[in-house]
Amino acid sequence: MANLFARRRLGAYGLACVLALLVVAPAQAAGPRIHDLCGPVLPGFMHCDAAGVKRHSPVAHAAALGDIPYGPADIQDAYGLTSVASRYGADQTVAIVDAYDLPTAESDLAYYRAHYGLPPCTTANGCFQKVNQYGSTSSYPAEDTGWGDEIALDMDAVSATCPNCHILLVEASSDSFSDLATAVDRAALMGATQISNSYGGSEWSSETSAEPYYDHPGIAVTASSGDDGYGVQYPAASSYVTAVGGTSLDKDSSTRGWSESAWSGAGSGCSKYIGKPSWQADSDCAKRAVADVSAVADPNTGIATYDSSDGGWWQVGGTSLASPVIAATYALTGSSAAAAGFAYSNPSWFNDVTSGSNGPCTFDYLCNAVSGFDGPTGLGTPNSAHPTEPPPAGGSGSGGSAGGTTGGSGTGTSGSGGTTTPPANPAPPAPAPVQAKVLSSVAVRGASSRPARNGRFRVKVTCGTGPACSGVLSLQIRLHGSALRSFGRARYRVGAGQTKWVVVRLSHYNLRLLKQRHSLRVYGTALDSDGTPAQSSFRLRAPKRVKHRRHSR
Repeated sequence: MANLFARRRLGAYGLACVLALLVVAPAQAAGPRIHDLCGPVLPGFMHCDAAGVKRHSPVAHAAALGDIPYGPADIQDAYGLTSVASRYGADQTVAIVDAYDLPTAESDLAYYRAHYGLPPCTTANGCFQKVNQYGSTSSYPAEDTGWGDEIALDMDAVSATCPNCHILLVEASSDSFSDLATAVDRAALMGATQISNSYGGSEWSSETSAEPYYDHPGIAVTASSGDDGYGVQYPAASSYVTAVGGTSLDKDSSTRGWSESAWSGAGSGCSKYIGKPSWQADSDCAKRAVADVSAVADPNTGIATYDSSDGGWWQVGGTSLASPVIAATYALTGSSAAAAGFAYSNPSWFNDVTSGSNGPCTFDYLCNAVSGFDGPTGLGTPNSAHPTEPPPAGGSGSGGSAGGTTGGSGTGTSGSGGTTTPPANPAPPAPAPVQAKVLSSVAVRGASSRPARNGRFRVKVTCGTGPACSGVLSLQIRLHGSALRSFGRARYRVGAGQTKWVVVRLSHYNLRLLKQRHSLRVYGTALDSDGTPAQSSFRLRAPKRVKHRRHSR
């Protein structure tokens, strides 16, 4: 009887423990799942540096200052930009360079800006322009969901930081480095005053030959440092860009009203190949050290961004957020921010971040936030903008400033209700696009989740609105180290502006390998007949066994 009573007590105690764990577990949870918006890529291709938190309810709302996800008022308040942002930026054009197309870019931008009461920024009023890498508006690259989210983030981050800035969206034909670099040159040719690059790829031994793509005197070029923690990527390693690291941003009761620490995902380190710029003085890294400055990047303290093609509102971060925030902040300062080593000449213009880490490293400051310069946060985050010229008269090309504050209905002089007065220093007119042969643009997306038992599965291939796409789709997997193994291939033909499922058949060996591993990351590379490449990666799951029912006689 005593043993029975003891077992019952133990059973009751065990049940109580389980219930306690069930109650406590949610409070200890790490929070919503963070999604990388662009997957890993192979050498020669670039991935976007954005990460999103998808919630089941709308994330953008009329919230108090400091409520997450952040909006324009939060970004401006955190970085001391509220007053400057209301008066400056109308004579600046921030270019954002991304791969592929977001067909709803302009309408999504309008929705975001209207939601937060920002002045309109449209093609019609001259504030917004979208072109392909050839400078044309007659055709656009293939649509891609991940890069589309990146485009939405970049547009919204610029709008939140500098509501009066013009926005130039340059869409590269693919995520290959050559296409993205061509798009950077296009942005410079079209009169951009700042160029934000929210992407990166692994360094390679001949990357010094790519440096001219980012060498644009008089233009502030920013690049995200990466979202995988300690380690360096290109073009953040370029000596011609401002490499932008990342922080976690929180509202607090300090004099500033905000606190920041190094975000654990921010990239940093010492370049393998790029020489040390004259404006960097740290001694332990003999070559180019990354990053230079930083801004909010932690997806858990990210901003609200809107992409109607991917479910609407997202909470997004990554150093893909930090790069356009810095580019737009530099736009508020003006042309002086384009000088080489601008931040190093003005360290007091940045909030020094002294806590947080992004991983282990040999030299402490390259992976830990410390007093002064460090890898994850550079010299720190902006504490204001510092324009040296009077504010442009008449508001912005996006409709003006009403009474010296951002907002307004789209028409009116500064503080009045008349017709729009041109800015004193309008954004440079875009030159006529250089005529060039428009090549095809093809995007490779995920595979169907349940391949058939005979080893056939489908991969989604999308073609841009230019020439039709045709070529070979090659699939590869990485089993050990950096070695790649062919996993399957198929020919494809997709009409302009269309999407098609391309059937690929695995060999018996590869199908057996997939079943053993249950799932594998597959790298899909499409090489079009005109030489245009495209690359993506996705998870391929093994087919489920079909259960056969026994029929009773």
